[in-house]
Amino acid sequence: MGSIPINLLRSSLRATSPRFFVASSLQNSTFNSTIGRTLTSRLLLPSAFIHASRFYNSQSTKLSDSKLLDVKGEKIPLGRIDFAVSNGLPRITVPLPTQGGAEMKEHSFMLHPKLTLSNLYHQIREHGGDIQLVHVHDSLKNLSVGARWTAGASIDDLIQESTMSDAKSFYIIADDTKVLVRMPSFEERTASLRSQLINLQSRIDALNRVKHKCDAQANRTSQLISVGGFAGLCSYWVVMAKLVWVDLGWDVMEPFTYFSGIGMATVGYLYFLITKREFNTDSVSDMAATQRQLKLYVENGLNIDLYQHLTQQADKVRNEMERIKASYNLNP
Repeated sequence: MGSIPINLLRSSLRATSPRFFVASSLQNSTFNSTIGRTLTSRLLLPSAFIHASRFYNSQSTKLSDSKLLDVKGEKIPLGRIDFAVSNGLPRITVPLPTQGGAEMKEHSFMLHPKLTLSNLYHQIREHGGDIQLVHVHDSLKNLSVGARWTAGASIDDLIQESTMSDAKSFYIIADDTKVLVRMPSFEERTASLRSQLINLQSRIDALNRVKHKCDAQANRTSQLISVGGFAGLCSYWVVMAKLVWVDLGWDVMEPFTYFSGIGMATVGYLYFLITKREFNTDSVSDMAATQRQLKLYVENGLNIDLYQHLTQQADKVRNEMERIKASYNLNP
């Protein structure tokens, strides 16, 4: 085989930008079938081949009119990306011609967002019959073929840009077969998340009814302790005033007042050693309310650990929906 032009190699390895326009087709067919596939396969990580073998599925189908789109008089097969899968990875389903091109066969591949498009190219060539060349192109607003993506671009970049584009789709061109892969809408993509959130929220609401009842009782206990503390101080002042000015006098009561003050300081320091909290009215009332809450939770059969776990899971689902919403450029 003759020497390969240096500009041809540079265009094949170019990865400074996720996509670029192809000015002209490659002329060397030998390069296309041998060197081109070798260069692409070298971009694959070892885990990519394991990924392809574990998460591949195919189904022979005859495409119906609902799976064909008329674009400027050309019937183009439709593919799709599905995010509602059990392992959390997006799944792409593309119809590809079988050997001889008599019928179309749908192939499903799991897409790891961190891998490159060369992984997808490898899977399509491996399972798509006699397919030699595979490229991904942008889909413009009028559904015409746009810029071509390099094999070194990440799958995550393709998904993000296709989601934010006006067409909400991209093209996979395998030899002479053109497939339009459409991205799901925000409602379709978050359907499973919304169902999961509804299920979590229903369980949280059931626990919330019990929790609010227990919290209300605990707050009343805290208020009673605060009122009781105030009443105790008033009673102490009345007793000390009677003993000082009526019964015994200041000369007798002065040591008692001194030792009672030291005793209160000792009690406060002991409270700090036990609870690691400062001794004041807020700390004492909060401590009493917390202890009362935990006791009421047990008495009413409320699993507070389960409640906190469900709340955290619901927050994670909401955050994921907000992240997806941001990728669709939807207004808050």
